[in-house]
Amino acid sequence: MKISYPQYVLGILFLVYVLNFVDRYIFSILAEDIKEDLGFSDADLGFLSGTVFSVFYTIFGIPLARLADVWNRKNLISIGLTSWSIMTALSGVARSFASMAFCRFGVAIGESSASPAAMSILSDYFPKKMRATVFSLYGAGGYVGMGLGLFIGGTVLDAWNGAWPDGVGAPFGLKGWQASFMIVGFPGVLLAGLVWTLKEPLRGQADGVVTEPHPRPFQEVTSLLAGMTPLVNLWFFIRTNVSRRTIILNLASAFALALVALAFIRITGDLLQWMTVCIGGYVAISWAQALSHRDPAVFDMIFASKTLLLVSFGGGVALFMGLAMGFWTIPFLIRFHGAEASAIGALLGLGNAVMGFTGMVLGGFLADRLRQQTGKGRLYVLLLATAGGGLSILAFLTMQNIQLVYGAIFMSYLFGAMGYGPANSTVSDLVLPRARATAIAFYFLVTSFIGGALGPYFIGLISDSMIATGIDDGEALRVAMLWSLTAPAISAVLIGVALKFIERDEAAIKERARALGENV
Repeated sequence: MKISYPQYVLGILFLVYVLNFVDRYIFSILAEDIKEDLGFSDADLGFLSGTVFSVFYTIFGIPLARLADVWNRKNLISIGLTSWSIMTALSGVARSFASMAFCRFGVAIGESSASPAAMSILSDYFPKKMRATVFSLYGAGGYVGMGLGLFIGGTVLDAWNGAWPDGVGAPFGLKGWQASFMIVGFPGVLLAGLVWTLKEPLRGQADGVVTEPHPRPFQEVTSLLAGMTPLVNLWFFIRTNVSRRTIILNLASAFALALVALAFIRITGDLLQWMTVCIGGYVAISWAQALSHRDPAVFDMIFASKTLLLVSFGGGVALFMGLAMGFWTIPFLIRFHGAEASAIGALLGLGNAVMGFTGMVLGGFLADRLRQQTGKGRLYVLLLATAGGGLSILAFLTMQNIQLVYGAIFMSYLFGAMGYGPANSTVSDLVLPRARATAIAFYFLVTSFIGGALGPYFIGLISDSMIATGIDDGEALRVAMLWSLTAPAISAVLIGVALKFIERDEAAIKERARALGENV
């Protein structure tokens, strides 16, 4: 069968997303060795895997998504892929908490360039009726990447540690976890060259809403960054004559976030965690204010859409559980069930790839089929994915038989993957083509902030507090993970409310855009 050019582009972007998740999730399989070698706590691991990654992923995802909306998207992906691959390799030479945090920060910035730009490209190569399926096929690369990350990381880790148990005599004196980072980091540089050769599609061509190229893309993004950067944003607001009310609200939000951060710092003792979250939250608020001033049409498309907001916050709450489980499942299996890293890497790596891919394709197919029958079809699939994922996680945390535990984990991969395509295609279809990357970045901002910045950290924090009372570290982690199961219920309520608004919001896109001066 002959492959069309849009299918070829989808295949290349699929591989980009594979590496995106290989480089992101290999940290999970290496976490126990990193903890032992560098003396980190569970809260430290939660911060490195969740908070520092998610906050910087979302913060830089906003300007990079805006750049994707006004500049060459495939070049942006190529540059981002090169940078995060190099930073992954450099993670292997980190010898302190600060240096590891810096590397994770670099990986996050690079990876934030990929998905908004990729989904914008795919939206221009494929029609609306196929988008949930296409986005699911693209997103399936994430599960394949997670699987490969676990498999490669676990295999290299055990083989390296078996050959050089203490690193003595190892090439360059590297430990197994260091070698693993380096091995998975460099292939991305080669793929980046292939991405650079892709053809950039005409923006909006699949929807009949062709967008003219932006005359000053980098000036646009520079202005956006100025409006987001703390302190610089106040100068920007004054210079661009925003209202006094906007400036007062900005300062009030900074004060309120500082008070919240101080309260949590006193409770937890984690200065870096809450400073990072506080700064990230303030940057997000400043971005929204700057966007409302510079591009009210895009601001309205995002913030006046009840469906988009509900799906974003519902997805964020679900990911609080999902990302926490994604990171802590492997340490849980090692501590509670005594499993070995190589066995976990092989089983979960294969299971993640197969079940995640199956879930992605199944979720996209069901969403597109149901969407043809009702405008609520995609959200029905989201509800199914949320409920199924929560029940699967409850099962593997309460079972004792290791075979049944693995089976339940595989089912959680299936359901967890089913919601990706329906959620992202819903967000994409709720805005005009010129705002798609920005809207998807907003969705990632909300979901990553709630899920990534808080989920893994809070599980680690609860686990540490229980270990301090004398509870076995495996049981402490299991109980901490059980606490996250309140998230699917909250998520289901939010998505259920979104069912009331989705058909109205989709029908009103062009009308709202025209009212704000858009020529559509």
